[in-house]
Amino acid sequence: YSEAVSFLENYRPRFAVVLMDIELPMMNGMDAARKMREKDDRTCLIFVTNMAQFACDGYGVDALDFIVKPVSYADFSMKLDRAVRRARTNEKVDYYIPVAGGGYRVDAGDIRYAEVVTHRVIYHMSDGKVIESRDALSGVEEKLSPCGFLRCSKCYLVNPRHITGIEGLKVTLGGDEIFMSRGKRAEFMRGLAAWRAGR
Repeated sequence: YSEAVSFLENYRPRFAVVLMDIELPMMNGMDAARKMREKDDRTCLIFVTNMAQFACDGYGVDALDFIVKPVSYADFSMKLDRAVRRARTNEKVDYYIPVAGGGYRVDAGDIRYAEVVTHRVIYHMSDGKVIESRDALSGVEEKLSPCGFLRCSKCYLVNPRHITGIEGLKVTLGGDEIFMSRGKRAEFMRGLAAWRAGR
């Protein structure tokens, strides 16, 4: 696309990675990214710009990275590889949650975190819905670990893409705050760093 307006027209999430210049005619790339994020919170976004001062604004639209002009092949290759690895973890994965009398088929990426409370696993979804299931967190962890989920305590399994903050032992996911155990913190932070690096 040569400009953002046609890119956003009838936009639907269908790309793995979007490379977007910040200086575009009619609508700049930062405004276009905000519009894109209204419909798509998954696609990996990389800005291409000669204006490094916009880097901080990129966090507001969950940009994975910036490539500064003039673009070098080594920098471009490294950042695109990282985006492709991240895009693979963003792919939709069907996950079945059994409940009494039936079950729910959900996208694993829409699970913010799962917690165990007296032999029940409670799934907290990105839309605010809460689903209770009789299951063991160890079995849930085995199924969700390939999707990037990380154990932060004996009670919580967290989807790193929904983490909005970490302060000491406190993990913020959207409007919820949970706590990691001291014994799990180092392992959790290593796992989170690896996930952010796309490994």
